[in-house]
Amino acid sequence: MAPWSEAGPEGWLPAGDRRPVPAGYLALPMARGSMATADRYARRLAARGAEVMVVAEAQPAAARAWVEVLDAVGGLTAIATRHGLRLAVSPSADLERFLIGCEADLCLEIEQLREAGIDPLELIEAAPGRIRHVHMRRVAPEVLEVLRRHHYPGWITVEA
Repeated sequence: MAPWSEAGPEGWLPAGDRRPVPAGYLALPMARGSMATADRYARRLAARGAEVMVVAEAQPAAARAWVEVLDAVGGLTAIATRHGLRLAVSPSADLERFLIGCEADLCLEIEQLREAGIDPLELIEAAPGRIRHVHMRRVAPEVLEVLRRHHYPGWITVEA
């Protein structure tokens, strides 16, 4: 039986389904108050054999101080590590500030990056070692080529 491509939030996968998942996706506020939710989710992912926990900002970082966001990323990294997972963050604001402010790996949401005016090819070239997971709405051959050139070893999720 093939694995699911990724686990979404609670209830995303059919009840009773035990197929493995390589990654899980969770949207939550980047704040210390979200750590209990993240810990429960990481435990569930680890039990399904996941390798990566993708976390996206549920509330734009502009609404919060960057120090709080970066502190939350540190907490999320510790949670993921404790459960044998790697953290990949899908930042919603000020990507350059995020890259400089922490060492967390990235989930590249290709279409969201383009919608925000960020060239995903330039980002891959600039930070190839920080890419942990890639998500596309449709196959983007130019993105696959750049990832291949940098020997990207991770998962790519494509909504078909």
